[in-house]
Amino acid sequence: MQILRFPAEAFVASLAAADKPGFSERMRDDIAALPEDCLPLAAAMAHGSMPVAGSVRPVIYAVEIDAEVIRVHVSLFYHSIEAGCACENDPTPINDLQECADCTLELRPAEGLYR
Repeated sequence: MQILRFPAEAFVASLAAADKPGFSERMRDDIAALPEDCLPLAAAMAHGSMPVAGSVRPVIYAVEIDAEVIRVHVSLFYHSIEAGCACENDPTPINDLQECADCTLELRPAEGLYR
């Protein structure tokens, strides 16, 4: 499993809403706001060779909250393209390909760990 680390300020709004209605929506917005190079998009790619910038759509399907850790199970839906396969005058359109990365984010606020 690849461990990704995020800046603590990335989840401030979400952590303020933990155990409250709207937590999943805030977490979704915080994940969507992360820089795409922090997310495992390239590692999860099955069809293309390059993720399309700005195409990430997180869908949270489970949240587990206990005293020490918040686990967020999320699918990151995004588009990719097959880069580098068309010549300058090639009329073939570049199609967006559907991709999905399933992830589990672990937030440990007391330790300052967000991965």
